[in-house]
Amino acid sequence: MENTCLDQPHQKRIYGLAYQYMGNREDTEDVAQEVLLRLWNHSSHIASEALETWISQATRNACLDALRRRKSYRSVVSTRDCELAVRNTPATEVNLLQHLGIEEALSRLAEPYRTVIRLRYFKGLSHKAIGRQLGMPPSTVRVYLSRGQRRLLVLLE
Repeated sequence: MENTCLDQPHQKRIYGLAYQYMGNREDTEDVAQEVLLRLWNHSSHIASEALETWISQATRNACLDALRRRKSYRSVVSTRDCELAVRNTPATEVNLLQHLGIEEALSRLAEPYRTVIRLRYFKGLSHKAIGRQLGMPPSTVRVYLSRGQRRLLVLLE
């Protein structure tokens, strides 16, 4: 029996969602593998109409867990230089992000503000699309976006 839950579009979607949170290839691949394993184990229990929502929520939860682990690891070991995040940014964006200090400021911004800002301004998603992806109403996305912008401006000053 073929498992249609693990087809290429779902793998790409999981990877894309995870990259928005993790910001680098290695962590993204780890999270994506974890989500794909969860999907494989639970695919018989997920209704086809709920699959997209399940994928978004499972990916988001796995990323937040990984970010918590990373944060606790960094508090024990030394913190990494923000250049690691910049190294994983496409070359066309690196100079602009470095020049403006946005990547460093974003890395210091708390969740969910960081993710909402990335999805809105780097991916160009609408409030509604962000809400679907993160499992929150568009009005909540607007609030997080507004608060995140204010906090980002403070960090950039």
